[in-house]
Amino acid sequence: MNLQADIKWIQEELKSITDVKLVEALKNILLRHKDDQDINIEEYSRELDLAREKIANGEVVSHDDVKQKFNCAHLQCAAQ
Repeated sequence: MNLQADIKWIQEELKSITDVKLVEALKNILLRHKDDQDINIEEYSRELDLAREKIANGEVVSHDDVKQKFNCAHLQCAAQ
């Protein structure tokens, strides 16, 4: 794995994203990555409830949609 090449590829791909839900999902991943604190059970339960609500409202991007968006050209999709 070439970290710098991967970062450059991600930066280039980000420039072409127009899907608001995808941007929000990526933002949440990065924010969660920065937050290295453990959460308590109440916060975990709230996050689960919010996730279920988003799923019920169709406010999610499926794994298949993300793979299709990036055409799996630069990901190791064959391992599935």
